[in-house]
Amino acid sequence: RRFWTGEAVSGFGTYVALTYTSLPFGSQPLEEQRFVASLAHDDTDVRYLAVYDSSKRDVALSHVSGARPDGRDFELWAIEGDKPPVSLGVIPVGSSVHVALSEALGAAIDAGAVFAITTEPLGGSPSGEPTGPVVALGDLRDI
Repeated sequence: RRFWTGEAVSGFGTYVALTYTSLPFGSQPLEEQRFVASLAHDDTDVRYLAVYDSSKRDVALSHVSGARPDGRDFELWAIEGDKPPVSLGVIPVGSSVHVALSEALGAAIDAGAVFAITTEPLGGSPSGEPTGPVVALGDLRDI
């Protein structure tokens, strides 16, 4: 009887090992990268702290100071090197908010990129390019 119990346990262990190692590559957990940026500008009192989590494609923003102008929205932009700014979306009103990114936008962000915040018409830039002044910006740093 002990023989059969041992064989059953051994067989189950083999099954679990084979099942785990045969999972498709895409179902493996992604390597998590987190970046942080302190966003500020000498000419304004707008201050944000941004944390980007690559595994969730999420930008967590803490609004530290500075009010958005009446009838305007804050919009978050990513700038990498000489490439044109890419809108990451309008920043929701609140002291601690999140901006979810598409897979394409998430893949484009890397350490060394710059996050910038502009003031835009309600709903965001009508052209897809920044139209208002930069009120805060900062470099993304790997943490």
